[in-house]
Amino acid sequence: MPGWTAQYTDNLDLRRYAERTIQQETPSHLLGKTCWVGNDGFVENPCDEVVSELAGLLIAKGLTAGGVAPSETEACACANAIYHAFSVVFDAWYADKTLEYFHPDALTVLISSVFAATPKPRDVACAAVLTPALWDSVRSVMVKYFVQIALYGWQFERFESAWCKWLQVNAQFDWTDERLHERVQVLLETNLLTPDVQDKVLCDCATVILTQFGMAFFNWMDGNLKTGKAFADFTALVPPTVILCPGLNFKPGTDAVIGTWLTARYASYAEVSYRLWIVVLLLSTLRNTYPAATLHDCDEGSDANPVRLDSTALGNHPLRTPPT
Repeated sequence: MPGWTAQYTDNLDLRRYAERTIQQETPSHLLGKTCWVGNDGFVENPCDEVVSELAGLLIAKGLTAGGVAPSETEACACANAIYHAFSVVFDAWYADKTLEYFHPDALTVLISSVFAATPKPRDVACAAVLTPALWDSVRSVMVKYFVQIALYGWQFERFESAWCKWLQVNAQFDWTDERLHERVQVLLETNLLTPDVQDKVLCDCATVILTQFGMAFFNWMDGNLKTGKAFADFTALVPPTVILCPGLNFKPGTDAVIGTWLTARYASYAEVSYRLWIVVLLLSTLRNTYPAATLHDCDEGSDANPVRLDSTALGNHPLRTPPT
């Protein structure tokens, strides 16, 4: 559910009503769970707790030109300048990637490579001397922070886009008509030379063959995703060698016939499996979002962010503009 929209952000009773209605209308043998998904993207926020983390790092490890630790005021000013410099670089990089899925490992490598080039210490006005060692520590904090932003920003739109792409590809298949196991077993029976073999033996043989192909396909898909490749850039699938059932005799070339047929079938499953894989991974990372609330607003005395127990996310958040 679109948890960032005004009607569900400003009216928590409406959320509860929607949840009750969904539960009441769901068939009794199913358990519905409502996730109020955020779609906030990234907004540079000088009150973000990462600024305090950077300031603490500068005080703990940094020195001014005079060889003393920066004051709290100096460290905070420097931390804000650092945060702004990295935010500008991230915004430019992320602008055309908001709907793309990135594996967390691959995303860490990508953002690290972006920040390796820019910004530079000389781009930041800072009372502390940003030595290479200190800058590496700063960059590590920024990489970790912006990886989380890229993973969880625009949750709703990214999931919706992935879902629609999967539906389009999946519409090409009638999965009830695929019956891989049954067809492999028929190929084994057709090419069998050993007489009086029980169906269970051939059924188990087909299971072993399909398990080998399925695991090879899984490892191929998983490996490409973890390296951050787009589907068009995937490596070629290397099918496993078909090993026929021990103790049975088959016509020569039976293993090649089954291997060729399975290779063609699994090749046709590549994109639809990729699209479904992305949907499932994104679904597993969707997080509930609640109206932001702070005990001490950035704007002192503001009532724009009221704290509501069990209904708000407490922390440092930008003020939300009341609806007009």
